[in-house]
Amino acid sequence: MMILFCMVCLISLISSGTIYDREQGLKLNTFFSGFVIPFSVFFLGKHVVDNEQKIKKIFQLMLLIGIYLAITGIFEHFRLTSLVWPRYIMNPNVGIHYMTGRARGPFVQAGVNGTVLGMIFALSIYLIIHKFKSLSKIFYGILIGMIPVTIFLTYTRSVWLGFVLSLLIIPLFYPRLRKIFLLGLLLLVTIVIVNWSNVVSTDRSVGGVGEPSPVYQRINLYNASAKMFFEKPIFGFGFYNFEKFSRQYLIKDYETPIRAQVQGAHDTLVKILVELGLIGLIPLLLVYFNIYRHSVKLYRYFPSTPFLGKGLVVMFWAASIIYIVNMQLFKMFQHLFPNSVIFLLAGIIVGLNQRVSANKSCEGYEKQNIK
Repeated sequence: MMILFCMVCLISLISSGTIYDREQGLKLNTFFSGFVIPFSVFFLGKHVVDNEQKIKKIFQLMLLIGIYLAITGIFEHFRLTSLVWPRYIMNPNVGIHYMTGRARGPFVQAGVNGTVLGMIFALSIYLIIHKFKSLSKIFYGILIGMIPVTIFLTYTRSVWLGFVLSLLIIPLFYPRLRKIFLLGLLLLVTIVIVNWSNVVSTDRSVGGVGEPSPVYQRINLYNASAKMFFEKPIFGFGFYNFEKFSRQYLIKDYETPIRAQVQGAHDTLVKILVELGLIGLIPLLLVYFNIYRHSVKLYRYFPSTPFLGKGLVVMFWAASIIYIVNMQLFKMFQHLFPNSVIFLLAGIIVGLNQRVSANKSCEGYEKQNIK
């Protein structure tokens, strides 16, 4: 299905004439960052990261990245410029959200930074519990404790929502971590309560999420998207063509808070529906369905205690929730790193399930492949 979806994208790029621009040259950045490279990483995860040792190394790398992003986000928020690396993070002309004081990180986009931190948080806690001894657990636990703080400093509502949902789902399916993740949720709630007056304000530089204009803009985009879909439901308007054709569908009544601002589609699935139609959306949905079908099956087979157990699947679900929530609310398809991380994890889960199924039982699988 991944190959079929990429073929649909490529055909649409060629047939709609959006594959090449005289000024920009080949326009394949979103196609590769959103789909081709992440799908390729999926196959690497599925076929190469095939045992406990390799998975732990991936998680260790994610742990280090999470610590770096958390510390960098805090330094960035408090404008400790000399401590922020790379330097372009503190350049107001690079990326977005700088003037509002939000923790953008090396992605120079607060939503992406928060999404990556949220995905890494669950994986890091899982690794610390299963790999490190007492003193190391305390040390890394303190460092990982900075992640919820930096997530708050992104001042991004969708990131907060995804993070809270992930903290709620983990205790439901993996009771062993119930106390830890409820503690993380309590920490996040405490931060919000302490900063409540700022949170409900309209000043984004102090954490205010009361500013309604982004909500109105998305309402406008969804209204325009619905009209565009019903006009061309099968083949869509062509890949990269949302901004070009959405102008005439946006609401232009300036007496309402909704403005006729031309923006790219923020919702990944809506973007695909409008630009590629049902012929593009259905294969992509089947890709996601197949991945989560494998994860549910693996959860049923895996034991409850080892590192390669049910908890690993639950951590994937937690990371997926954060990713899915945010891919519907900003342009996730433009950002390579979070797309690659989630598909790497998906590839690992699908590969494990296929090997478990091939051996017919977890006990046989552990003896023959994991150990």
